Amino acid sequence: MALPKSQVLAMDTGPALEGDRLGPALFAAVSKALDPVFMASWPSQSSASSRFFEDVLAGDEDATDALAQKFTPEVLSGLCQGALARARAPAAQLRLWELRADRGREGSWAEHVAALHQLERHGFSGGQKGFQEFEAVLSLHCQKDPALEAERRAVQEILDLRVLDAQVAKAEKQPGAHGVTLRQCYEVIESSLAEWLSEDKWRELLAAAQKEDGPPVRIARGVIRAASDDLTGRQARSLGVDSATLGAVYGHFCSVDPFLASRSAHLQEQIMQLSKKLTAEFPTPAAQPALAAQPQKAPKSGYKEQSEVEVLVHIDRDLNLFSKFKLPGGSTGTAVKEKVASFNAMGAAVFQLCLPSGRALGDKDLVTDGMELDVRDG
Repeated sequence: MALPKSQVLAMDTGPALEGDRLGPALFAAVSKALDPVFMASWPSQSSASSRFFEDVLAGDEDATDALAQKFTPEVLSGLCQGALARARAPAAQLRLWELRADRGREGSWAEHVAALHQLERHGFSGGQKGFQEFEAVLSLHCQKDPALEAERRAVQEILDLRVLDAQVAKAEKQPGAHGVTLRQCYEVIESSLAEWLSEDKWRELLAAAQKEDGPPVRIARGVIRAASDDLTGRQARSLGVDSATLGAVYGHFCSVDPFLASRSAHLQEQIMQLSKKLTAEFPTPAAQPALAAQPQKAPKSGYKEQSEVEVLVHIDRDLNLFSKFKLPGGSTGTAVKEKVASFNAMGAAVFQLCLPSGRALGDKDLVTDGMELDVRDG
């Protein structure tokens, strides 16, 4: 941007070069200029970025022209439209939020965009290099085709990390944040993962469990609950809130950032695995007979069976542990129990599933889409 104005980039201190490497000050300036956030800001700096790709990243101008001649505006338009459709998919948006959370991985944003455009399938190089080639070619064609430039901008805008930044800034100012930032939420989750997965924590849990009497599952759940309450309390105090408020803060930010929700779910899964591992450390009663397959209740006349039904099972509401999974349409309570038993190390005789009303789910009860259940000792 300074080049056409004949401006010279000035540095406060330090040489431009140290041997064959950039000096620290210049290296920092160049790194900042090439940050993915800068790349995502092209809609407001399109002419400058076009020159940048044409003159620097794309390399030889003749090679760029030759590559550009292989693509018609119609083909490039199709690439843009396909990328736009794929960028709207939940998985692509989740990946974008992940990139926002970890901007330190060089080239990751460009590689994500290249994958959305499916550039390798159309003759470009792979990864970040293919993205650079594509931008140079697209820039040349956009100079003659305003419609193509509009499509290019649409893709850039949906992948603009600054849009996500603005959503986060807005969420952090809302009452639901309670003065906590999204970055602090990530720090708490990552520190929680590190603590739960440490050898010291495992020895602590095992020692606590050895002091208790009762069914192994109940012991494990009690020990995990106590450890979770302690950890949550410490984390909440470090942020200046109480435990209940911290849970509300996570709910607030998870509704904005799907990657935070994904990391939170991963943490819950690790805690569930610890509970399962802890249960296995203790002698269990004589094996109970497996749940026998039960016949389904005959559906009422006119009933149209769904191909799949989704069920939400709260393993422990106090710990905010849950599992959401899908079953074939027409499944009964037996199928849900077997699914829960498979990932929670529970025998058929030590738990039951209850509806929000408190009524136990029967083995022959038909499972409906969106059903919500609680695991109860029994």
